Amino acid sequence: MAEVAKAEAAPVETPQKETPQQPAESKIQLTNPKFSEVEQLSPASVGFNLIVKVGNITPIMNRLNLDGTRLQISEAIIGDSTACIILSLRNDQITMVGTGDVLILRNAKIDMVNNGYMRVAIDRWGLIEKVDAKQMDKEINLENNLSDVEYELVKETQNEDGGRGYGRGRGRGRGRGGRGYSRGRGGGRGYGRRY
Repeated sequence: MAEVAKAEAAPVETPQKETPQQPAESKIQLTNPKFSEVEQLSPASVGFNLIVKVGNITPIMNRLNLDGTRLQISEAIIGDSTACIILSLRNDQITMVGTGDVLILRNAKIDMVNNGYMRVAIDRWGLIEKVDAKQMDKEINLENNLSDVEYELVKETQNEDGGRGYGRGRGRGRGRGGRGYSRGRGGGRGYGRRY
């Protein structure tokens, strides 16, 4: 009789699909967010974080659209010990905010409305987070309301060559104020504070 050799079952390696650029086991270092004060805001401010207290909330619009959805807009006065400004709230954001609440606004931006007045807005990439009132124990400075300041869009001056100023050919050039907003009188392009 012939002996039958017993074969041991060897583990079968199945080919795995290669994933493009799998990250190595490196740890991502998270940095703490940097918070601004309300007084530091300008028409060019975008992507900033604030810790603010909510003052008065005023409903502005409650409209039924043709597609059956409802558009609700409210404005809330928010601020810290340095200044205050108006926060524009839309639809679901209105129910998240109440008078006297302390909020953390992440990735906020400035919208210019009514031909030159600033409003803080939170779009889909931003976040409104309600926190404990102990985070901010100071009252809102209602004397310095940044939404009451009117900014004017200032045209860029033309030089003799027909160009638009001090740049080196096309484009905006470098070092002339970022996005072109100015808070002082004249000069440059963008919003200037109206006196």
